[in-house]
Amino acid sequence: VAPNIFIQAAERYDLMRKIDRWVIRNAVKWISANPRIIDQLEYISINLSGKSLGNERFQRYCHDMFSGFNLPYGKILFEVTETAAIADLSMTRHFMLDLRRYGIQFALDDFGSGLSSFAYLRELPVTLLKIDGTFIRQINEDNICRLMVKSMHELAQAMQIRTVAEFVESQAIFDVLREMGLEYAQGFHIHKPEALTILSNN
Repeated sequence: VAPNIFIQAAERYDLMRKIDRWVIRNAVKWISANPRIIDQLEYISINLSGKSLGNERFQRYCHDMFSGFNLPYGKILFEVTETAAIADLSMTRHFMLDLRRYGIQFALDDFGSGLSSFAYLRELPVTLLKIDGTFIRQINEDNICRLMVKSMHELAQAMQIRTVAEFVESQAIFDVLREMGLEYAQGFHIHKPEALTILSNN
């Protein structure tokens, strides 16, 4: 079942922390059981909801899960949306710093969607910046979008943070991003989502 079908209902009925726990538990088990595949990947990305970020019990759960397995922690990356991160900036920062001690990385997702994005970036120990797709979709046609993405990328470079462009849906968009020097691209032009079981069988 696609996430866009059930996440809205899960948020409404306060089930996101349970879902996040399920995802982390199963991701950790999969990582532990597939070292050959993990060796070929730069990182495994796991999305977290804002409900989990500000919850101390959830933080303890992460500790218990990670201490119970022998994992390549440097290849685990949590994605946190900018909106969720700034809902409780102090708690989010504490959570990130705590797990960074394991070597776990963090990405700030949908960057640029908030009014004070640049200011918040200074406060959060992220290693990856995912630029919001609303700026990417028209980057090959709209000079303003191009300038905004360029400024985000240059700021990230100055802070030694790598950048990801979301919603890369054509070769024309990809070419502009490559010319600008962004490190990563994500979107249907690169690859469509598929089940982990397919990856495990390849």
